[in-house]
Amino acid sequence: MVFRRLLQHPIVRALSGTVLLTSFVLAGGVVLVRQVGFFQEMELSNYGRFIRWRPDEGPDQRLLVVGITEDDIQSRQEDPIEDGTLAEVLEVLQASQPRAIGIDIGRDLPQGPAEGRDRLLDIINGDFNIVTTCLMSSPNFPGVPPPEGISPDQVGFADFNVDEKGVVRRAMLFSVPGPPPTMPVGKHLCNDAEPEFDLPSLSMLLAQIYLAEEGIEIEATESLELIFGDTLAPPILGQFGGYSTIELLPYEVMLNYRSPKNAVETVGITDVLEGQVPEEMIRDRIILIGYTSLVAKDLFITPYLAAQEYVREMPGGVVHAQATSQLLAAALNDRPLIWSLPEGVEVLLIWLWAFVGGTLAFRIRRISLIWLALGTTTAMTWGGGYALFFTGAWLPVVPTSISLVLCGFATIFVKQASRQGYTQALYELMLGQLQREADEDTEQEDYLSTLVQRANTIRTGKSPKKGRSTPATLDLNNPEMQAILAEVKAQAQADLAKAQRSKPPEESMNQGTRQKRKRLEALLARSQQVRQGLTTSTQAQVELDVPPATPD
Repeated sequence: MVFRRLLQHPIVRALSGTVLLTSFVLAGGVVLVRQVGFFQEMELSNYGRFIRWRPDEGPDQRLLVVGITEDDIQSRQEDPIEDGTLAEVLEVLQASQPRAIGIDIGRDLPQGPAEGRDRLLDIINGDFNIVTTCLMSSPNFPGVPPPEGISPDQVGFADFNVDEKGVVRRAMLFSVPGPPPTMPVGKHLCNDAEPEFDLPSLSMLLAQIYLAEEGIEIEATESLELIFGDTLAPPILGQFGGYSTIELLPYEVMLNYRSPKNAVETVGITDVLEGQVPEEMIRDRIILIGYTSLVAKDLFITPYLAAQEYVREMPGGVVHAQATSQLLAAALNDRPLIWSLPEGVEVLLIWLWAFVGGTLAFRIRRISLIWLALGTTTAMTWGGGYALFFTGAWLPVVPTSISLVLCGFATIFVKQASRQGYTQALYELMLGQLQREADEDTEQEDYLSTLVQRANTIRTGKSPKKGRSTPATLDLNNPEMQAILAEVKAQAQADLAKAQRSKPPEESMNQGTRQKRKRLEALLARSQQVRQGLTTSTQAQVELDVPPATPD
C-alpha cells in the first residue's frame, strides 16, 4: 500500500516519466559512442592524470638500476658497450650478492673481443639468477634473439605494448611471439609463433626470482588470473577501464607507476667498476643493467608531462624497474594493482549518473542553481574517482560525467518545452481563479448579491434557483503541472497583488460589482416609486429594462 502510494506521488510519477526516459536515451548514446572509441583518448589521458596527481612514493629499495650513461660511453669509448666490460660489471655485482640481475641490453651479436664474449656467457650460464632479454617478433619485425647458448629459463622479453601516441601504460607478464615476416630469418626463442610455453617478461622473471626466496610462488588460475601471494591480478581482457578499441592481450597489467623520476636508485657502470657503489645498495636487491643515455634512444613515453625534464621519456631499464616494483609491492606490501569494474556494471553506473543529472535538473527550478548543482556533482565524481584510484580502481569518470551533464541539459530542455505549451494557460486560469476568489470573499459582494436576489423575488414572485455557479477548477492530474503549480500560483498572486495596488480606490471594485450596485439602486428606486404611485409601470420598464410588475 505504501509502495503504491509512493508510485502515485506526483514527483515519483514525473521522475519515472521525463527523467527516466531522458536518462535511458542519453546514457545509451554515451555507452554506444564509448564502445566505438570516442572517449578512449580522454579516458586514457585521465588515467595518466590520476597517476600524476598521486603523491610521489619514492624509490623502491628492493631495486637498483645500473645505467650506461653518456659519460660511461665517452670515458670508455665503447658504443655499444663491449661484452668484456659487461662481464666485468657482472663480476663486481655478484661479489655483493644481489638477489637477481636483469640485463636489458641486446646481446644477440658479439661485441668486442671473442674472449670477452666467452667470459660473459660463462658468467651468465653459471648463475641462474642472471636474466637476459630478447625482443618478440611481429608481422613486421623478425625479433631479436637472446645470446646464443643461454638457457630459455634465463630469458625474458623486454617488449612493452604501447598505446596511441606511443605511451606505455601496460606491462606484459607473459606472451607469445607474433608470426614473423616472410623474410628468411633464423628461428629463435622469441620468434617461434608456436612455442611450448608462454614466455615471461623481464620484469615478471625478476619478480619470480625475488619472491621465490620469500617463499611466494606466482600461480595462475583457470580464468587467466595471476595470484601474487594474496593479491589477485585480474586479466585486462576485452574492454578494460578506458580501453575500447585497442586489443588487449592475456596476462597484462596496468603499469602503476611509483614516481616520475625517483622510482628507483640509479648508478653508472663506471661507479660500479670503480667501487663507488656501497655493497648495501646491491646486496639482496634486483639489479637492472641498461642504457640510460639519451643517445642510445632506449626511451619510452610515460603518462608524465613532457614539461618536466627527463620525465616524459623514461629509460627502458627504469620502466622495467617500475613494472617489477609493482609486482613485488603487490605481493609483499599489499599495494593494489589497477582494476576496473565489469562492463555491465560500468554501463549501469553511466546510466545512474545520467539519472542523477536529470533529477537535479528536474527538481531545481532556478537555472543558476541547476548549473551549480551539476558542476558540484561533476567535481564530486572526479574527486571520488581520484580517491578510489588509490585503491587501484580505474572508474569510468569521463563517460559518467558526460552523461550527468548531458542528461541535465536535456532535462532542462524537455522541462522548458513541456511548460511552454500550457504554462501560460495555467497562469491565466490561476489568475482568474484567484481574482474570483478575492471578489467572492468580500463581505460587500455577498451583501449586494443577497439584496439583488430579494429584489428579484419581490418583483417576479419567483424564488431563485438553488445552487450557484462555482469557479472553474484546475485539472492537476498531469505530473508536470503539479510540479510547476506552486511556481505559477506564486507568480499569479504576485501579479494580482501588484495590479490591485496600482488601481485607484474608486476603481478597485471589479466591473461585475459595479453593475450589481447600479441594478440594485434602480430596483430600490422603482420599488419606492411604486409604493408612492409617482411613476407608471411603463416608465419603470423603460428605466429598468424589465417587464412591468402586476399590481397585487
